[in-house]
Amino acid sequence: MTLSLGSNLQVFTYQVDTGSNTMWIPLQSSNTTGFNPSTSTSFAQTNQSQLIQYADNSQVSGSLDYDMIDAVGTPLNVRALFLGASQVSQGMFPNGVQGLIGFGYTLQPNILDVAYAKGLISTPVFTLQLLDQSVQSNMYYNNGETA
Repeated sequence: MTLSLGSNLQVFTYQVDTGSNTMWIPLQSSNTTGFNPSTSTSFAQTNQSQLIQYADNSQVSGSLDYDMIDAVGTPLNVRALFLGASQVSQGMFPNGVQGLIGFGYTLQPNILDVAYAKGLISTPVFTLQLLDQSVQSNMYYNNGETA
């Protein structure tokens, strides 16, 4: 799934996760590409940190922050919480995937919940079409729109 993050529309490819509601992307540093919050005028820090440990012992940690999230070419353009990852386990994603976006149910709203609450979509329900390669898979929402 391709999303842009920030007021300056930094574009990244995300792996969809139905087991969580967390969205995270590595932060840009001297030795890695990623989201650069200093170039986004809509970026806001929360001063909260989070560590996520996955079943395969990979992990990601960083700060929880707010910024504009836009599903490119769709009405999904919302201000939402995400994890700016300062540490990511090596080799988490193949095929050019750069981050993760969670659509699982928890008490914290994901971007579909936020878009629904703002009236941007008619329902917060989605369907996944999983193909052999994750970069070929599709997510459908709002009665058939694709993201």
